[in-house]
Formats: sequence, structure tokens, C-alpha cells
Amino acid sequence: MPELPEVEMYARYFARHALGQTIVRIRVLDTRILGTRSLKPLAGNAFHRVHRHGKHLFADAADGWLRLHY
Repeated sequence: MPELPEVEMYARYFARHALGQTIVRIRVLDTRILGTRSLKPLAGNAFHRVHRHGKHLFADAADGWLRLHY
């Protein structure tokens, strides 16, 4: 699957630039993509780790997880 190296690249980029950063604001352009109605558990926290599983990227923010699919 040619997409997997790209997802690994995104995971490394995310780890390099987002880990330890406080989530100040969340902006979602289309709420239909959300699996939850509230993103409040993420706001104010910081990302602690990132994990890739297949084409999914998971970022741990203590009180919640951010999941991205590529």
C-alpha cells in the first residue's frame, strides 16, 4: 500500500511539531466528520504521544484522543 509510508511521514511530522503543544483552539469545517459532538476534552490539553495503525493516526491528549484517517 503506497499510502502507508505517507502516513508514517505524517506521524513523524506530528510527533516533531505537535507533541507537548497545548491545544488552544479546535476548528472543524464540517462537523459531519466528527465521531463525537464535543471536542472540549481536547482543548487545554497537550498531545503526549502519537501512534500509527495502518492508515489511522492516533494522538493522545490525556483526556481524549484525536484520530485521523489518511
